Amino acid sequence: MAFKAIQQSSTEDWVEVEERLWVSDDDKLVSEGDPKAASLFAIPGQRISVEDAEKYGLVKARAKSEDKQRQAPANKAAPRQSSAKK
Repeated sequence: MAFKAIQQSSTEDWVEVEERLWVSDDDKLVSEGDPKAASLFAIPGQRISVEDAEKYGLVKARAKSEDKQRQAPANKAAPRQSSAKK
């Protein structure tokens, strides 16, 4: 089953849902009208985290190295080496 969601770019931390999505009692994502639907998860236009979107298969999971790059601060200056002799 395919669900509709939009990820603006791979650097965004959210995904926009395009349809009503529900979670079943066994923690699976189901569509509107599914008899297994237990709790409303998202409505059209709502933003959800990329982590939740990956968990439920709305978007392809990112590579671990991509996650690390997004979390690591940029190294703005190279470390200085002392040229002084003691």
